[in-house]
Amino acid sequence: MLGLLPWAVNTRLPLIDLHRHLDGSIRLETILDLGRRHNIPLPAWTTAELRPHVVVTEPHAALVDFGIPKKGGAPSLQQSAKGVEISSWSNPEAPVSWSFSGLPAGDYEVLAEISGLENTKATLEIGPAAPALNVDVSGIKKSQEAEDVEQLPVSFTATGDYHKFETQNLGKIEIEEAGEMTLTIRPDLEAWKPVNLKKVILRPAK
Repeated sequence: MLGLLPWAVNTRLPLIDLHRHLDGSIRLETILDLGRRHNIPLPAWTTAELRPHVVVTEPHAALVDFGIPKKGGAPSLQQSAKGVEISSWSNPEAPVSWSFSGLPAGDYEVLAEISGLENTKATLEIGPAAPALNVDVSGIKKSQEAEDVEQLPVSFTATGDYHKFETQNLGKIEIEEAGEMTLTIRPDLEAWKPVNLKKVILRPAK
């Protein structure tokens, strides 16, 4: 069993900010009260004047752009008796992406193990992973140029039950050179129907 660290050790560890609320971590009135009680200089002494100093009210360059899905929830990872799967993928504005490396250049078949009640369509995109990715709640926005990304229209065939998974061949893609890559499945905005996705396999084409 892992024991507790002595307090003397704890006080020497650096402090970190695990997360921060954009609407403020504590009440404005509490900040003012603590400032007065402990003689802490504050940039303002009324809630109206203090608010701009502690609450993010406008877009800021240092913040990642977190988009808000407009149609249904974002896909989520779920643990089942048969493994991990992406489920509740009902939002056509929510792509899913994977980064990988180690595959040699060449042609590959794309296989997906999926389940769903209705046929649906998407676009599969593959290209070099961007050195810095802009991430939102619904997927990854690529920063590389569009011509660097190969696109393949794909169709998912209904399996008749969300618990009945089938491996389907989505088509072929080409990896032009080895390196870190990003693969994205982007739902068709007009034709998307909910699916569950267990895995995507890239298999060397024969």
